[in-house]
Amino acid sequence: MNSTTMPISLAPPYWLALGTFAAGTESFMIAGLLPDMAADLHASIVATGQLVTVFALARIKHLQENLAAGVITLSDHEFTQLDRATAQRRRG
Repeated sequence: MNSTTMPISLAPPYWLALGTFAAGTESFMIAGLLPDMAADLHASIVATGQLVTVFALARIKHLQENLAAGVITLSDHEFTQLDRATAQRRRG
């Protein structure tokens, strides 16, 4: 009985982590731009800050959906590999 192990790639979790980091830090970058954004929108800094908060909350919802899809994809990939290994053992 030959057992071959498939190498596990760390690329998908790496890209998921990088994307989460980039999306998470984008809200912090807005703080320095807030006065300029308020002036451009002809609104107070407080009102502009509230708009940024609403935007960030909407992004969190979007990121949760994307992260869940990525986790499901990764787990499905591992189950597929397990199914292939089981099928090979049954044949051989």
